[in-house]
Amino acid sequence: MNSRYLIINQSQSVIVASVRSLLPFATGTIRQNIGNRDDATVRMEVLPRNASTPTSAATTRAAPTCWTRLWRTLRGERPVDHIALVLKLSLSTNIVIVLTMTAVAITSHSLALLSAIVENMVDLFVQALLWYAGTRSGKKQDYAKYPAGTSRFEPVAIIVAASVMALVSVMFIQESISELIKGFVHDSAEQPKLSIQALVIGTIAIVAKIGLIFYSRWVLKRSFSAAVDAIHQDNFNDTVSNAFAICAYVIASAKPSLWYVDPIGAMVIFLFIMFAWGKMAKEQVMQLVGVCASEEFITEIKDLCARHHDNMTLDIVRAYHFGSKYLVEIEVVVPADMTVKNAHDIALQLQFKIEQHRDVERAFVHVDYQAREYDEHVVSREEDALLNYAGYTEDEAARSGIRSRNASERYVAVPTEDCDAKASDVELKSVAIVAGSAPTSPSTDFKELRSE
Repeated sequence: MNSRYLIINQSQSVIVASVRSLLPFATGTIRQNIGNRDDATVRMEVLPRNASTPTSAATTRAAPTCWTRLWRTLRGERPVDHIALVLKLSLSTNIVIVLTMTAVAITSHSLALLSAIVENMVDLFVQALLWYAGTRSGKKQDYAKYPAGTSRFEPVAIIVAASVMALVSVMFIQESISELIKGFVHDSAEQPKLSIQALVIGTIAIVAKIGLIFYSRWVLKRSFSAAVDAIHQDNFNDTVSNAFAICAYVIASAKPSLWYVDPIGAMVIFLFIMFAWGKMAKEQVMQLVGVCASEEFITEIKDLCARHHDNMTLDIVRAYHFGSKYLVEIEVVVPADMTVKNAHDIALQLQFKIEQHRDVERAFVHVDYQAREYDEHVVSREEDALLNYAGYTEDEAARSGIRSRNASERYVAVPTEDCDAKASDVELKSVAIVAGSAPTSPSTDFKELRSE
């Protein structure tokens, strides 16, 4: 079998193996959507037996078809989801390119064109994966199974895509080196055949990719998405690699003495792809690890907290990546004599404001009655943390029957003016919230919580 046909089969094997590795997660996502429907059924059963389920024409009407949704969108009755649209357009474009260029690239005997078509074949897998990640990450999730959501599927998908690109690049670089050895050492290099069809299809593909680049850049200016950002970078890489592949193919096929331009062009293309995807994968790994947020974002959160409430003072802001978005931890100070209800409502309203930010995945607000000179999350790991930082002295610990060596095993109630400290074993119990018993939300209207 020709080595160029073999390398295409190897690339397909890499794609299939990557798909199989992601099937368990995809299955879990499908199951969690079924779980969401089960939750809806449970909520329906909470209604009294004599209560009638509200019905309307909208619930009995058949689901709208894709043509109906398209017509409503063109008439302005339905908003356009540009993120989903750019992902679908990019995926459809790659399908057309692969179907039209495969036969032409194989018959041309050009390693540069074959590298471009194999890259587009891998792009089908990559962009399908990113489209799936982009559409699933924004939908309602099963928070019982995934308490932190599944928005981090996007960076995971990008890392997997970068790994696939790296493997395919290594295979093609190896094939290019082998072709150069055959030509220079054994003088048996294969001459590419000039094909007008290949040039026309390649040019159309480049023009289509350029259009997708401008569209995805416009979408990213409106709202950030890790999947769209990856698609934007991938389309840019495709444009550069396809243009370089066509130039190398034309030079090598037009002048037989320059046959080596074709394998060298294929090698340069995949070195460029490896560098671009490696850089993108590194960024996503840093985000999954939890790199600190930018100074601009932290300043924006500080300004939001400063305008929140007159009786609240900001103490500490921690913001770090939680996937493509941020996880924000806020520590605020309120008067010591403020009631728990007021302190809770102020903190909850601040949490709502922060979580409405488009770049925030989740926010936590910790309320204190004084500013601290230390990081509570750091000192809590010390052996004498309860004695040194939780308001206890050695005498109070002795009266409570607790010593520093077993401070981590027992919980000491905070002493008040009316009673002494009492030690009690920690016992965690699962608490089920019965319908109608959940605490009420803050009295402030939710619309007033939005930051300007």
